[in-house]
Amino acid sequence: MDHYADFASILSSCEDVVSAEIPSYLKEISRTVQEHGLAEEFCRLQPDKSIEWLEEKCPEAYKQLINFLKKHGHRNLGEFEVIEKSWAEDPTQLIPMLQANARNDKRAQNAKMTVDEIVRNLKSPKSRITRYIVRYLINKIRVAVGVREQSKAEFIRTINKIRLGYRALAEQMVHHGILPSADLIYHLTFYELGEIINERNPVLIARAVRRQKLYPKWKHLRFPELIYGLPVPEDADDRKIAVFTDSDQVCKGTPVCTGIVRGRACVINSLDEIGQLQTGDILITYSTDIGWSPYFPMLSGLVTELGGLVSHGAVVAREYGLPCIVGVKDATCCFKTGDFVILNGHIGQIGKG
Repeated sequence: MDHYADFASILSSCEDVVSAEIPSYLKEISRTVQEHGLAEEFCRLQPDKSIEWLEEKCPEAYKQLINFLKKHGHRNLGEFEVIEKSWAEDPTQLIPMLQANARNDKRAQNAKMTVDEIVRNLKSPKSRITRYIVRYLINKIRVAVGVREQSKAEFIRTINKIRLGYRALAEQMVHHGILPSADLIYHLTFYELGEIINERNPVLIARAVRRQKLYPKWKHLRFPELIYGLPVPEDADDRKIAVFTDSDQVCKGTPVCTGIVRGRACVINSLDEIGQLQTGDILITYSTDIGWSPYFPMLSGLVTELGGLVSHGAVVAREYGLPCIVGVKDATCCFKTGDFVILNGHIGQIGKG
């Protein structure tokens, strides 16, 4: 476990991480609203009224939001799915995040350690030569993590171009009477799209309609982290429901950001439930992506069932110095919102307390 803790310490020193830049940027927008004394009024607004309100009442924050969308507007929750709307297409997705930040005065951010401090605190390498090699590699690791995050951001930018292409194609297909609804395009394969464009096929249209009806159920299916053969979703009824005893009150995972924190657990299976989250909560969820990033400044710790040392949650948690463990099997079943828990990011465990 010392090896994981050491890796976490090294990775926590990485800079220029795109995923962590997003919550910082949104926090600045909310802070501008606070500084103009408009936070209370802003937090009472419905999302569909908020963009216009910002433009009228707080032009400085509105300008910051426009600049944010120019740089990060191609991102969104479920950003690998072309069916989902990007932030640029629907900026109102950002409003609940901005309002949550406007209510939250927490400003602390992780202080970066120097290379010497990191090497001095490492527990695994014992010999002088090993520590010398690690010192040499740290700067390369820092660069590699930043490049990985930037590469992913550019990949998502490409997917967004495809998304916009789908939107334009769907409009044309509806205009020419090929599709009855633009949304059906997301439930057809490339081959099926070609078939329908070349020759109208009511059988394929009916198939797309059936898939569209099943999609809300399909999108919540969970699959094993490692799959052999044909992918088979996990059966929710088979998931472990833990019953804690005095001698067994912990779940274990991989530590990706060190630290110990005690606080209220907030168990969320979908971002739709984010309204439960309170400032200082320890978030327990299945996994996170960029859509969760703006809420990280509110957290005191993070636990996910899925993930690794360079997964999204781990990267952003390290940027904010949040104790974090990943790969905690059935964590969302073992705890419930309101439990008081102790998260130990040094040894990778969480338990009631």
